[in-house]
Amino acid sequence: ELCQAEHVESESESGGHESGRAAFGVRRFDRQDFLGVLEDAVARCGLHFLQGSGIWCAYVETLSAFGEQAATERVALRQLAVPVYDYDAQVEQLSQSYPQLLAAKDAQLIAEKTRGYLDARLNLEERLAIEKRKASQSPNWTGQMNEAIQAVWTEYVELEHTSNPARALCVLERMVCEHFASEQAWLHYIKYYSVRIRDHAGALRTARR
Repeated sequence: ELCQAEHVESESESGGHESGRAAFGVRRFDRQDFLGVLEDAVARCGLHFLQGSGIWCAYVETLSAFGEQAATERVALRQLAVPVYDYDAQVEQLSQSYPQLLAAKDAQLIAEKTRGYLDARLNLEERLAIEKRKASQSPNWTGQMNEAIQAVWTEYVELEHTSNPARALCVLERMVCEHFASEQAWLHYIKYYSVRIRDHAGALRTARR
């Protein structure tokens, strides 16, 4: 929407489509505002194990398109510290796109540039193991949750909680999306908000859902 607004603004200044800008509800495209949206996006969703990489890639590619080389490299290094499902593909893509950033192929040398790299690699293996165990359970298309799969989700949440509560919230959101008809799933989500991280507003929002 912001990119579209930029196009509308340029046409407005040249005398065309004056009403278009108002339709978007923005005064003028602002690069820093746009980057702020992306920063907020990675803060909120960049830790998602399955879908977080797409948000990081969008942030890095946008900075690169804006010619912000230093900022691009900083965000790329942050991206490497986040364990996600397609982590190896991300490393390969960044190595090809920014060879000066990851010139060293040896993991130890890369770790000298980003201390989170080795931690991310270790965390990735732990999460992949849990994902495989979760996938091995019989699919339940009713949205319910049996004891076996509940135990796997609980272990997953505890693992993420010790790392970063925001990651645990991503796991809990996935859990209720997959087991939307399970009372236990929703209660787990609500209790995590209210008891573990003492976010009563979050607990209330979840309860209303």
